[in-house]
Amino acid sequence: MSPPLATPLFNSYADCSRVAELEAKLVDESPISSVFSVSDIEHALESLKYGKAAGIDGIVKEHLFYSHPAIIVYIMLLFNRMSVHSWCA
Repeated sequence: MSPPLATPLFNSYADCSRVAELEAKLVDESPISSVFSVSDIEHALESLKYGKAAGIDGIVKEHLFYSHPAIIVYIMLLFNRMSVHSWCA
């Protein structure tokens, strides 16, 4: 008999409310202007196609799709900080 499968560390459906709380807390406490919102990041990720080659960073849509929902909040924070500090490639 095979061993039982490990229980997941998180339930992404249950964590959605925690992600919203995290976003609200970070946006309220951050002096960084909010150029991008979570919905902007979600919309951009939805427009990406599956099965495409990774860029120079090695990240493909599948990495972000199967990651914890909080990653979108951290991507939003990264993009907002980049826009404030005028970082560009």
